[in-house]
Amino acid sequence: MEQIDRRKVRTRQALQNALIELLRETPYESVTVSDICQRAGVGRSAFYQHYTCKDDLFRLGFERLREDLERALAQDSGDQRSVRIAIVTAALFEHAERHGDVYRRIVEGHAGAVSSRRIRAVLAEVVEAKLLTTDAFAGRGLAELRVELAVSVLVGGLGWWLERRWSVARDDAARSVAIVVQHCLD
Repeated sequence: MEQIDRRKVRTRQALQNALIELLRETPYESVTVSDICQRAGVGRSAFYQHYTCKDDLFRLGFERLREDLERALAQDSGDQRSVRIAIVTAALFEHAERHGDVYRRIVEGHAGAVSSRRIRAVLAEVVEAKLLTTDAFAGRGLAELRVELAVSVLVGGLGWWLERRWSVARDDAARSVAIVVQHCLD
């Protein structure tokens, strides 16, 4: 049983890595399941055992973003929300810098719509679970609004930074965004 599980993990990882490699070379819309399988060295049937389509593989790839954010938060033992906000924002910008070539490839067309929704969903889950503190008098609607505002600032700030090809230092941009996110969540 353990051998099968390790094989499944290796296959998924190979498929995810293959998609990332292909995205560094070609637009998302041009990548096919066959291309992914060939690059990963697996058959189409193996692909479809794990994913329903390339969009499914693409969406699940954003779990790396969640892992990076949660790993960064796990390294901090403090309880201060402003510190956690700064950590999440810095980790988001670091993740984007590490995968900048892929991010630039996926911001347009169908991939842009899929990636935007998935990034926003991951960020909303992290913000709500790790950064949001609700006041006793604030209703659920206001908490949802605060999360939406914080996510919009994170995505907007990151998009601005990526579009300008890093004309502002990553840490400076992340700090500026974190300040605004703090205000959204206050």
